[in-house]
Amino acid sequence: MSIITIRFDKALSAETLDKQNVVKSFGYADNDWGGVFVNFIMWDNSNPDSPLLIIFTSLSAAFEQGKYVIFIDGAIKDIHGNVITRTTP
Repeated sequence: MSIITIRFDKALSAETLDKQNVVKSFGYADNDWGGVFVNFIMWDNSNPDSPLLIIFTSLSAAFEQGKYVIFIDGAIKDIHGNVITRTTP
């Protein structure tokens, strides 16, 4: 199991922070890659201006630099309703 942490640089909507299913896939460059599953996620909103998403995956190695997490369409929104589609940890 590998743990991926993503710190957002802006506050997220309350609706987003209630979700437990936000990850669509993982990618590298412009290609998605499979074989990695999300076991579960946790949100840490102790700093509301910079929430942390913790993703527990089936990945057996470290999440390499340059790879990114793709979110389910519309699953991650900032406090102003802007959709975040993907990010690098």
